[in-house]
Amino acid sequence: MIYGNLLNARIHLNEDTLYSGEPTRIYPVPEIAGQIAHAETLLRDGKLFEAQEFVLKNWTGRQGQAYQPVGNLFITMKNQGEVSSYHRALDIRHSMHHESYEQGGVKYERTTFASYPDNVIVIHLISDRPGTLSFTLR
Repeated sequence: MIYGNLLNARIHLNEDTLYSGEPTRIYPVPEIAGQIAHAETLLRDGKLFEAQEFVLKNWTGRQGQAYQPVGNLFITMKNQGEVSSYHRALDIRHSMHHESYEQGGVKYERTTFASYPDNVIVIHLISDRPGTLSFTLR
């Protein structure tokens, strides 16, 4: 996720192995094939609460564990005057975020995209005048 504005962006970073709870506990994979008929019978008999409790207890595996964010990456662009021609776009289909603006007679662009298969987040910063791209990362 990308938050903020053109001069102060915050990119919310995730990593799929960080979660709440204890990492040393082994959670078994539920074997539900032989239990489906019992759950269906409970539902047909109108025993909805009992069916829900049965499924929660026997099928859902680890309960109460929450996926956690790793942290944030902050990009702070150098403020070089008044901003004009600001444009921001989000392309969900291609996992791409784009911003462009002019400041001090210079055109700037920031494109960010994520690729799950490649396990990467890419941030591409450009300006149309050499030596004018100035920012800090933290």
